[in-house]
Amino acid sequence: MTDSSKKFEPGLAVKTRGMSDMEAIAEAVLEKQRGYLETRFDKLQQMGEDTEAKLGAIQADLFSLNESIGSVNVELDKIRSDVESNRGKLTSYEATLETMQFKLADMEDRSRRCNVRAIGLPEGIEGSNAVQYLTKSLPKWFPTLGNLDGEIMRAHRVYGDNRKRSGPRTLIFNTLRYTTRQLILRAAKKSPLTMNGRPVRLSPDYSGYTVKRRQAFTQAMNMARAKGVEFFLLYPATLKVKAAGKTEAFQSAEEAEDFISSLPAPRVPLAAGNDDSVPGQPDEAAG
Repeated sequence: MTDSSKKFEPGLAVKTRGMSDMEAIAEAVLEKQRGYLETRFDKLQQMGEDTEAKLGAIQADLFSLNESIGSVNVELDKIRSDVESNRGKLTSYEATLETMQFKLADMEDRSRRCNVRAIGLPEGIEGSNAVQYLTKSLPKWFPTLGNLDGEIMRAHRVYGDNRKRSGPRTLIFNTLRYTTRQLILRAAKKSPLTMNGRPVRLSPDYSGYTVKRRQAFTQAMNMARAKGVEFFLLYPATLKVKAAGKTEAFQSAEEAEDFISSLPAPRVPLAAGNDDSVPGQPDEAAG
């Protein structure tokens, strides 16, 4: 037994040496891989640190941005509050301005309440003395007026806004008394005046603001006239419509048009509308 064991010892030594060489080779390969991986890991670690630093900077920027947005939101809330406050003030100012416009227009209309506009009167027919011409002509045109000596105070022609119009300029004359003006307007309404085959209209002299308000009802009055509906345009700008035994009053032209449109088709159209006064021409000067 002893001899046999000794016989195989050299082979075992070779095997042992072979295993040692393999282990050494494996250790060397592992060491090389370890170095390679450590280098890669160091790079990855550095990239992670750089990324973390960038993320930290981004987080700081986001925090600063959030603070800025918060400040902007606060300012925006203040602006919204101011806008709401100003909107309420603006509504109040608009109402005040409208009231003042009404009052100023009423004052101007009162200052003109003795004036009459003669629209369509042939140019130059009055000669050099318009007051004398009107004093003599009005009783001839309207016999119910009688003697107007001393009643016509002033008279002059006015240009409209459109200076290129081909028609004659409007002649405005002032009467001594308001009652005289009313007599002239009523006589002209009952007996419409024509000269040289063309109508001559006599109307009150309103302010431009009032004229625009009254002219807004033109379409509604035309619709009422076409349907044979009785209507009255009252001062300053209220349209009264009689239909189906009822009287409706409108201060809005749109509402008046909607109401008249809803009425049944006419039987006998009216020859003329019942307007308490005829608005001035759209292109005429207010004063």
